[in-house]
Amino acid sequence: MTKKDYVKVAAIVAKLFKKGRPGYDGMMYIDHAVLVKQLSAMFRRDNGRFDREKFEAACKGDIPNHS
Repeated sequence: MTKKDYVKVAAIVAKLFKKGRPGYDGMMYIDHAVLVKQLSAMFRRDNGRFDREKFEAACKGDIPNHS
């Protein structure tokens, strides 16, 4: 990843943070599904071969064993 990629990711997180909801512990929480969807869209624009379904599965912890 390059600096421009980090800037794009930070912009997505910042936007969602502003829309986040405060938790009982004082932390701000963002919607996981929305974050994954927005990151997927950014990655797809950057790489036409990006596999959204694999990325979303990995974000849920469903990472296949490639051994």
